[in-house]
Amino acid sequence: MVRGFSIIFIRIFFVLFFFNLSAQDMKNNSSTSQLQAMYLINVTIGGDFPLSGSYSASRTERVDQLITRISLQFKAEILSSTTDEKLLNLIRKNSDNFSKRNIILRRFSGEEIKLDLIKFRLTGDFSNNPYLMNDDVIIFPPFDIEKNFVFITGAVNREIRYEFVEGEKLSDAIFIAQGLNPAYTNVDSAHISRLSNNGEVETLLKVKISDNPILQRGDRINILGDEYQKNNYNVLVLGEVKRPGKIFISKNNTTISEVINRAGGLTEKASLKFAEILRNYNTVSILKKKVLTENEEGIQFTFDQEEQLLRLKETEVLKMYRTADITLEDT
Repeated sequence: MVRGFSIIFIRIFFVLFFFNLSAQDMKNNSSTSQLQAMYLINVTIGGDFPLSGSYSASRTERVDQLITRISLQFKAEILSSTTDEKLLNLIRKNSDNFSKRNIILRRFSGEEIKLDLIKFRLTGDFSNNPYLMNDDVIIFPPFDIEKNFVFITGAVNREIRYEFVEGEKLSDAIFIAQGLNPAYTNVDSAHISRLSNNGEVETLLKVKISDNPILQRGDRINILGDEYQKNNYNVLVLGEVKRPGKIFISKNNTTISEVINRAGGLTEKASLKFAEILRNYNTVSILKKKVLTENEEGIQFTFDQEEQLLRLKETEVLKMYRTADITLEDT
């Protein structure tokens, strides 16, 4: 009787304990939900954005963070729902096709702020990426990089075609191209190519960078500087030399004898009669260069490559026979 009473008492104890625990959890969860609700706000995205609508956001979230989060979530969901390679490539290509500039942030109070996420990402200037507030509306302008663009190339750190904004100057284009490339010298002017509306007439303007002219939609800019020629010119020397490997040379003024001397000179087994210079003259030379370069870097010369090389050699010989002005007796 006592034992039965003890078992009943223990069961009642555990029931009460778990009931207490569950009630506490519910209370905690309710408190957590209320706490989260205090920090959640409603933000609407409109205009030319692939996923317009209203979204929950945190009060500690900024515009760029929200936009990036929504875009990545959408891309992940779409990519996980298909295995079609063409569709996947199309999604990857077009998922980021929305304006990053001239964005309008409209507050509930009526205040409007113009945002430029491109400049924010380049400078970290948070005036272009403010914190979100409840009932904010983010409005994206139409995006057409094929018509509404500026293209900049030449003596800059990054060749880029980017979205045009009215009123911008040459200095803005150089800034978005991440500045002038210090490898170029005498960089003080630029060519601006402008087409007429029908695309048939080009006006080529040469301007001083210091004049900082205002740009127009469709401008193509070439920042002028002395041509950079300090490239990594080198040749690969293999075989019977004392120090085989890469030898650095000038653009057009280093002789073969100089290269051999820099490689330590020839060994006693070297034969100049059977030495070869491989250049990109034909498919055989190209393949042989590739194989020798890879082998020198530790990649093994496979049987398939050797067989391919032999076939190409035979093909090249047959081509020579076909085009040569000789008869069978001459052969």
